[in-house]
Amino acid sequence: MELWDVYTKDRKLTGRTHVRGSVPALVEGDYHIVIDVWTFLPDGRLILSQRDPAKPHGLKWESTGGSITTGESSLLGAAREVEEELGLLLNSDEMILLGEQIRNDSLIDVYVTRLPKRISLDELSYQVGEVVDARIVTKDEFFEMEAQGLLTHNMLPRYELYKEIFDTYFEPVPVLETK
Repeated sequence: MELWDVYTKDRKLTGRTHVRGSVPALVEGDYHIVIDVWTFLPDGRLILSQRDPAKPHGLKWESTGGSITTGESSLLGAAREVEEELGLLLNSDEMILLGEQIRNDSLIDVYVTRLPKRISLDELSYQVGEVVDARIVTKDEFFEMEAQGLLTHNMLPRYELYKEIFDTYFEPVPVLETK
């Protein structure tokens, strides 16, 4: 059972909680915080995960995301979601909050981070019921996937909203390899 804190539109706690998936759903004026983490490798490629087929938009590709749980900060929830869904431990000090969006009953916090070292898909582990696969893509491959209708509906609008920042992350950075 996943429990969410309920917020007002201006991010004030209401003192109430909500059980994910329960009926009734959140009522008008109630919100929960959702995070969206764009994780880049040092070579400028982006990690995308494929949604479980049983979820809405099943088998579509997306950045890592999910709802924060009761008592959890947005930043800690972002790091937890990446660890749960992909098995990656992120340094929250290296995660940057790009902005906040409101959609339906969600207050969405969009983060970006760059891993300090290269990884391969073999190093990832997927959360059962959430993620079935992952890809590491270039900017061109990201747009090819969008053109083919493989990405969730929110990926391109989020990219466009933070294009200037994401484009800097799509560029490789020098990596010091340690032995």
